[in-house]
Formats: sequence, C-alpha cells, structure tokens
Amino acid sequence: VDPFDQDDLLKRIKRLTEERSLQTLRADTLPPVRKFAKSLRRASPGVSKAQTAVEAIAELGYDYVAFYRVMPTTPPELRLSAQVGPDAITDLAPQQQDYDGSLVGWVAENGQSRIVNAVDQPNHPFVKQQRFGSGACVPVGNTMRFGVIFACREKPNAITQQNIMLLELVSAQLASALAKQAHP
Repeated sequence: VDPFDQDDLLKRIKRLTEERSLQTLRADTLPPVRKFAKSLRRASPGVSKAQTAVEAIAELGYDYVAFYRVMPTTPPELRLSAQVGPDAITDLAPQQQDYDGSLVGWVAENGQSRIVNAVDQPNHPFVKQQRFGSGACVPVGNTMRFGVIFACREKPNAITQQNIMLLELVSAQLASALAKQAHP
C-alpha cells in the first residue's frame, strides 16, 4: 500500500478519527443506540444503512425522518437517500436540497446541529410550511461528511438539546459504518 497514492493516508486518518470520535461518545451506554448499532451491523451496504438509521430515529418518537446524502459535485448536492414518515409527506419530500440557503445545506457545510421552528432561517420546507411544528438537523460525519439527518415532530418546540445529543449518537454510528464501507 502506497500511503500517498490517491490520498490513501488521508482517507485512513479520517476513518480512524471517525472511529475514535464514536468511541469517545460511548454510544453503547444508551439502549436505543445500542439496538440501532446491532441493526446497522446487519444492514446491507449503501442505502440500507441509511434506511436503518432513519427507521431507528423514527422509533425515538419522530414523525418524519430523512437522510440527505452529500454528492461529490461542485457545488455539493444533497440528495434524499432514505426517509420514513406518513405517505402523504414522503411523497412531497424534496428530492434535493440546495447547499446554499437551506437548513440541510447549512448543517452539511458547517457541521453543526440545529433545532428549528417555523420562523427560523434557514429552514426545511416541512417546518417552514408548518406541516411539522419543529425539526432537527444533524450532520453525519465530522471529518468526512456523508450527509445530514433531518427529523421532525408535529408539536412546536418538541425537540430539546437532549434529543439532539441522541440524534448525534445515531449519526455518529451511521458515519462510522459508512466510513468503514467506503474505505475497508
């Protein structure tokens, strides 16, 4: 293995950083995250892992959950990769989010989680149009950004900072799985 061929060394360092970050979070101490980790290991590669993640988050009491994957284009595109929620809502879900000017794009670019209500900017169309009362958006991956998880609840102000921490644990598990899949 040539460590400087096709940025192999950089990719390995990023993957190890993701794994170390996951160990620091101690995700195995929370039963819902531990259950999710087991189902994530059983999931087949690709979209199945993302679908497993959004289903696990929905089981935490969210009414709609979506995973937007960062596509390697210039500028980056955010495409809907997996979602779970009522059929009437999933049919209306935006298949792509702008990198500039959208909540999903802002989180992907800045790597910071956000809680939003109808009046907040930037926002997601479902919360802005009051189909849901509150939403949360968390990045998937720190040094290697794989995408963004967006989760909603019907009631306004129903998402707390503690909820964000749990979403971040799930997103860290997903990021680790996707990093291992991308660079075995």
